[in-house]
Amino acid sequence: PQQRRKQQAQQQANTLQPGARVVTTAGMYATVVEVDGDDVILEVAPGTEVRYMKRAIMNVVSTPDTVDEPAQDEAPAEDYPADTVGDIAGDTPEPDAADAQETAYEQATGTKKD
Repeated sequence: PQQRRKQQAQQQANTLQPGARVVTTAGMYATVVEVDGDDVILEVAPGTEVRYMKRAIMNVVSTPDTVDEPAQDEAPAEDYPADTVGDIAGDTPEPDAADAQETAYEQATGTKKD
């Protein structure tokens, strides 16, 4: 299995082409701008290009001739109720100090503070 994974990674690196969306081993999403020998130039933001080694490409997300579509088991964010989108994305805001203090008071006394 390890040798098979190594062969797949090598084949994937050899077939990289400009326009492909990739994920690096560090987890960064980027678009291939140019392939230069053992290196690849990636655009990580509009106008921001970085040079990586081909073997740092972990996965090809899409090739230039494919269209990104949501996974079948995953609904787009607009299909979720508005109050749960932040929870799903993992960016639920932290309560401020006053909210935390009020919650602690309610828990300690068993009463709701007005």
